[in-house]
Amino acid sequence: MHLQTNISNEILKAKIYDIAKNILNDDSDTQIIDDKLLHTILSESSQALEFVYTIEDEFDIEFDDDEVGIDFFSSFDYIVSCLLNHLS
Repeated sequence: MHLQTNISNEILKAKIYDIAKNILNDDSDTQIIDDKLLHTILSESSQALEFVYTIEDEFDIEFDDDEVGIDFFSSFDYIVSCLLNHLS
């Protein structure tokens, strides 16, 4: 069961990573999930909003306002954690 959870987390992380790359119009073939992408998105408020709204639309959820702060843009793992709270 633990293996299934890790696979699900990696799938969610990859999907969120793809959303981040789309927001930044980055079509490079880089496969490394780099949290620096989140810092780049956060530096432009319109991109940050688009990123959050796109995740919400993709997974049919709505984040609470207190979930989406600096910590939200700290790592893909943190975003997956927030997302799993809404999907469970």
